[in-house]
Amino acid sequence: TVFPLAPAVAAARKAWGEAPSRSTDEFDKFVVRTEAPVTALDFSSDGLTLAVAMGIKFVLYKSSLILNQATAATAKPFATMCVVESKPITALSFNPSSDAELSRYFATVGGGVASLWKLDGASFTFIDRTKDMEATSLCWSPKGKQLVVGQATGVITQFDLDLKPKGCPFYVEAKKSA
Repeated sequence: TVFPLAPAVAAARKAWGEAPSRSTDEFDKFVVRTEAPVTALDFSSDGLTLAVAMGIKFVLYKSSLILNQATAATAKPFATMCVVESKPITALSFNPSSDAELSRYFATVGGGVASLWKLDGASFTFIDRTKDMEATSLCWSPKGKQLVVGQATGVITQFDLDLKPKGCPFYVEAKKSA
């Protein structure tokens, strides 16, 4: 599988305080080849790491390698993890906090389960997973102290960094068009 990195390159360079030195058209030359279809991806808040989900596995790349046209095509991940759920990862997200400790957390959704992880160098620590919910999506609070998980049932639940529910879940009802 091949995925173009034009938007990711522009975002990373902006995050690093660099002005793009090439036109957006030239960013299309930055391509990373993966061994399976990409189902989700996200940059870390510092822009140094790109997480790529491919089925039940996710890998981490050093951004400096994939954002360099000379090394993008041969970039290898520095860390790999297979999730225990046998369903593909459909969402993943790094904690957006600029705090060094909080920014090491990231979350995945796959097979109706949200899982919380902590990255330590090239190794992963599994923290916990949700139980008895049909998780479909997730996002972090702006400060990265809470994780919000959406469910197929329309329920949205807020969690702390131990994946313990905070407050009461709430239901979002979709308006029906006439």
